[in-house]
Amino acid sequence: MYAEYSYYMDSYGGRALSEDEFPEYAERASDFLNYITRKRLVDNLPSDQTDLGRIKRACCAVAEKMKAIDKRKEELSGSASGGVLKSVSSGGESVSFELSEIDRAIVGGEKELNRYLYNIAKVYLSMVGDDKGFYYLYWGI
Repeated sequence: MYAEYSYYMDSYGGRALSEDEFPEYAERASDFLNYITRKRLVDNLPSDQTDLGRIKRACCAVAEKMKAIDKRKEELSGSASGGVLKSVSSGGESVSFELSEIDRAIVGGEKELNRYLYNIAKVYLSMVGDDKGFYYLYWGI
């Protein structure tokens, strides 16, 4: 796990995850960070404290979004539309809904969920690299 609950509460300022929930979501978030960095973080954390802090913040941010996604999926399971009512017509019977960013990711399936979470992590991990100068998010040759 790339962040501890004490870091989440004190440094990150998180409030969305309880102490009981944090280990599960932080572990899932860490797994996701390993996925998007092709395991470059494993046994290769930077010695630079600023970069290390960015990795911890990425873990916390992704963990919070994972909880929000799980909560929204639960809410949507009992809902017919899943969105916010945007417009209604009567004569031709037209109803439209506006989906939130999380709703669009959920509706889009695993690929869209991964893209949504990647965009959250990217905010923190862009230009963060190991001590040899290799960027964690770089997938080139």
